[in-house]
Amino acid sequence: MKTIQIEDESWRNWKTPRWKTAIARRKDGDQEQYSSPMAVAIAKGVIDRNHTLFDYGCGRGGDLRRLQLNGYQVDGFDPYWSPRGSVAGAEDLSLIYVLNVIEDAQERDELLRSVFGLCDRNLLVAVRIDNSNPHEEVTSKQTFQKYYADDELATILEDVLGREAIVRKLKTGIFVASHRHRLTVIPGSVAGAKSKPATAKAERSQQHDLNLRLVA
Repeated sequence: MKTIQIEDESWRNWKTPRWKTAIARRKDGDQEQYSSPMAVAIAKGVIDRNHTLFDYGCGRGGDLRRLQLNGYQVDGFDPYWSPRGSVAGAEDLSLIYVLNVIEDAQERDELLRSVFGLCDRNLLVAVRIDNSNPHEEVTSKQTFQKYYADDELATILEDVLGREAIVRKLKTGIFVASHRHRLTVIPGSVAGAKSKPATAKAERSQQHDLNLRLVA
C-alpha cells in the first residue's frame, strides 16, 4: 500500500500567523463537537466508517479525536499543531477552513492539486463564505482571511483540478470534489457545471514542494 510521509515546516515561512485561526471545539457531552463541514459530510454520507479519511490541516485535532472515538478510520496532519503525519492509502481527504487562511493564490491552487492527488475517492473542501461581498482581509489577530462566493469556489475547484474531478455542493461553503474514475452518477452536482478540459496548469504534477516524501 502506498504511504505518503509528510514533514512540513512551512509554517516558519508564513506571512501571517495562520495557527491562530485554529479553534478549540466546544464539548457535546463528553466529546468535542464536529466542525460544521465535517458534520454535514457525515450526514450526507460523504464521510463514513467504511472508507479511510485523512484530515489535512486538522488544526487542534477536534474532528480527528471525535472521529477516532466513534470508530472512523482517520489520521490527520497540521503544519503547526501536528507537524508529522502520514497518509496510507487514504480514500477520502478533508481540507476544512484551510484555503481561506492562505494569502497566496498560487499556494492555494498548488495545495488543492496536491491533496486531490493524495486521496483516491473524495476531497472535502470547506471555506469561509460571503456571497454578498467576497473579499480578503487581515483580522485584529493579524491573521489572513479570504471570504469566497459559492460559485467562485466551484469554479476554482473545476479549473484547478481539471477533468478528473466531479464537483458538487453539499451546503454553502462546503464542496466535495470526487475522482471521476470512482464514480458513475453524482446526484447534486453543481448546477450548470460541466466537466472542463484540463488546462496546462491543471495537468502539472499534483505534487508540489510541501516536503512530501513517498515511502515504499
